[in-house]
Amino acid sequence: MRAAAAAKRKPVLLADASGVCTSEAYHRWFAALAAGIGGLPAVVVVRTCPDGRAAALADAVHTLRAPATNLLLDVSDVAAPDDAVRLLADADVREAGGFALNVGGYAPDARLTATATTILTRLAASTGRTDYLPLFDTSRNGAEVTGDCNPAGAKTGAWERIDGAGKPQGLWLTTPGISDGPCGTAPRSHRGEFDPELAAALAR
Repeated sequence: MRAAAAAKRKPVLLADASGVCTSEAYHRWFAALAAGIGGLPAVVVVRTCPDGRAAALADAVHTLRAPATNLLLDVSDVAAPDDAVRLLADADVREAGGFALNVGGYAPDARLTATATTILTRLAASTGRTDYLPLFDTSRNGAEVTGDCNPAGAKTGAWERIDGAGKPQGLWLTTPGISDGPCGTAPRSHRGEFDPELAAALAR
């Protein structure tokens, strides 16, 4: 964080708390993260377990909120826009900077832009705010694929798609080559581990 601030850069942090999964542990984890950020400028994408997600994300909002922190709540695996809006409302999104989509996923830009725009419209109607930042992960969405576990034909997407304020933005939020598990084109790999062959296939 200090090195980024010295270079006048704003780091993007993927705060994946999905391995924590209890309210007490979440709060300790978020408090430690807030201390590490130390009030310096950052974009922070927060992921949690599906169970109790709204309460966990709300805890993240109130613990990590700071003037220089742009806090984004991950709703990548929420299928319907209306469900995502309800979850975000329950998680106190009014106090956050926006939301994230497709973290670790393969959905193409056009589909993500349409989904993000729908969520933005409904959030504006329900919260009165029109300045939320929608950010989606483009690290593995460069080709249409079937399946979501190391699917054949997957490619890296544009590492940065920044189109200006008020529009959905794209960045690599995860590392290409991280396995989804022992499946698809990497049957001997382990979930969450880097597989050089997967990375090479994505980059071809």
